[in-house]
Amino acid sequence: MLYNNTTLIAYCQDNHIELLDDYTNIKINRDFYVKGNCKSILETCNKIFNKNFRQLVKTGPYCLIT
Repeated sequence: MLYNNTTLIAYCQDNHIELLDDYTNIKINRDFYVKGNCKSILETCNKIFNKNFRQLVKTGPYCLIT
């Protein structure tokens, strides 16, 4: 997988992920951190994930539950 703007946008559209910021004019790689709405249904969830692009693809749009 290429980790760039095009694949980030396509991945988010395909998986119904809502990002909180606009990443269209930023150079993105696999280690670039993105923020979005968490898809967890738990009440203890803060509803925002902050992951690098590679981790987002690996584990999905879920935040760290503390």
